[in-house]
Amino acid sequence: MAGGFSSELARELFAESDLLIAIGASLTYYTVDGGALFQGICGADRRTAARSEGRPAGRRSVREGRREAGAEALARELTRYGTKSGFRSPKLAQRIAMAAPDTALFPIEPGTLDPRHVVAELDRVIPKDWEMVSGSGHQAYFQTHMRGRRPEQFHVMREFGAIGNSISIAIGVAAAKNNAKSR
Repeated sequence: MAGGFSSELARELFAESDLLIAIGASLTYYTVDGGALFQGICGADRRTAARSEGRPAGRRSVREGRREAGAEALARELTRYGTKSGFRSPKLAQRIAMAAPDTALFPIEPGTLDPRHVVAELDRVIPKDWEMVSGSGHQAYFQTHMRGRRPEQFHVMREFGAIGNSISIAIGVAAAKNNAKSR
C-alpha cells in the first residue's frame, strides 16, 4: 500500500525506487504521503496530482497519447538500457507474507483491545471470498492487514464520508454481486 499507511517493508522498497510511473492512477497527498514517499514521480493521467504541502511534488505528467502505447514504449526503452525489471521475486513474496502490516508501538488501555489483533482474528474467521465494505476514517484501512484476499473484494468509501454511509454501499455491493456472500 502506498501512502501514509505504508508498511515499513513498503517504505523500504519505495526508497529503493528511482521513479514511480503512475498510469491511470490519481496520486493524491495521501497516496504519496505528503510528497515524502517517492523520490521521482511521473504521471500519465490528467488526474495525477501529487502534491506536498499544496505544491506539486516534483512530477511530470504525460497528458497526450494512449496510456497503453506509452507504457509499452517506456518498457521497451527501459529494457534496451538494461534497467532492473522490478522487485518481484520469490524472496520478496516471502518477506511480504511474513511482514507485520503495522509495527507501530502504542499503549493499549486496560480493558480494550489492540485493533490489529481484532482484525487478525476477523481475517482468520471471515471466509476469503466475501466482499468487504468499510466506511471512511482511519478504520477504513483495516483491509491492509487482511491477507489472501483479492483487492476487488474491498469496497471503501473514501471520497465522501458520513456516519452511516457504508450500509448503503454494502446494499449496493450485495445487489451488484447478486449473491448472499456480500455482507
